[in-house]
Amino acid sequence: MGMKHQIHHGLSLPLAKKAIDKAMDAYSARFSEFNPTFAWANETKGRLGFRAKGVKVEGDIEIQGPEIYVELEVPFILRIFRGRAIEIIDREVKDWVERARNGELD
Repeated sequence: MGMKHQIHHGLSLPLAKKAIDKAMDAYSARFSEFNPTFAWANETKGRLGFRAKGVKVEGDIEIQGPEIYVELEVPFILRIFRGRAIEIIDREVKDWVERARNGELD
């Protein structure tokens, strides 16, 4: 079962991509026990994944203009955790978008 989430960024495409890269790096470090993965498929769309309760969860992150869209394909068995997964991704991305706005990305 898929779920979509929208995050406003208002950054240039290169800076939005950099913020997403930093967010995914931070997410991977903080939640390494879930074996998170992320890779850009093209200029505006990336594929993410992680394992929870032995089940693979995958999804896409896509930049469209001033918005970032996150869509997760959540298996039925993990449906009760989908809100938490989106909450964590949302928090990480928003944090790094704000840092990008403040010129804090290296």
